[in-house]
This record gives sequence, structure tokens and C-alpha cells, in this order.
Amino acid sequence: MLPLKRILVPTDFSEASYSAFGAAGELAEQYRAGIVLLHVIPPIPLFAYDVPALDVSAYSRTLRDAAIGHLHALISRRFPRGISIDPKVVLGDPARTIVRSAREEDADMVVISTHGETGWRHTLFGSITEKVVRLADRPVLVIQAERREEKSGERS
Repeated sequence: MLPLKRILVPTDFSEASYSAFGAAGELAEQYRAGIVLLHVIPPIPLFAYDVPALDVSAYSRTLRDAAIGHLHALISRRFPRGISIDPKVVLGDPARTIVRSAREEDADMVVISTHGETGWRHTLFGSITEKVVRLADRPVLVIQAERREEKSGERS
């Protein structure tokens, strides 16, 4: 595994997912590794009943273009200069696509954050990070996202 040459870092554009950026940036600097910054667009559900015509390819292209722009903004704001970062946007099931992308990109490691949800939220949404850890054929470094303290009286 070591030295690292390529690190895959998935993001769903949530603050929690950005928690992995610091560790990935430090590892990339230490090992002079490149980073693949990945965003996965989940499949668009198609309904069996009558809905207005949707140009799925145009919609996907719009999402992909917006995501690539956002990745470039993240690279300039959240990673140290001098690291080679390759932004990628792909369509697919998030966990399986992250694992497949790590293999296709020849990443030595995946650095991913976990939202740390428990209880009903975990049951309802599951954990992409857990699935990645189970399915990955290479090391996965999981970074716990910082939890925001809820102020009394606030609802989530």
C-alpha cells in the first residue's frame, strides 16, 4: 500500500464530507500523491406513472456541469496548493461507484468521511461509508465528521 501515489476522496458536497479533505491533503503532501476528488450523482428515479417528459440526458449533463464547477471551487478553497487534484463526476449508485472508481483510477486508498448518524436516520438513510468499507478491495480511511451541537429548542 505505501507509499501512496493516488488517493480517492468522494464528496457529496455536504460539510460533513469535507471532513475528509484535511486528512487526504496531508497524506497527499506527505507522499507526494495525487488526489481524485469524486462526486457521484445517484440515478434519477423514473416513475411508472404519467409524468411530464424529462430529458434525462440534458438533466444529467446539467447536474454534471454544476458538480464539476463545484469541485473546482472546492479544490481552490479547501486543498493546499501544489497537490495534483483530478476532479471527477460520475453517475451511479454512490457506494458501488466509489469502489469501482477507486479501482478504475488505480487509487491506493479511499479517504472518506462519515456523517455519524445513528438511530432512525441511520436506519432510513443507511451509510454509504459503511458500504464502501464492506465492498472496497483497497484500504479505506474513514474520518468522523464533526458533529454540530444542537442548541436547545432547535430541531434537526
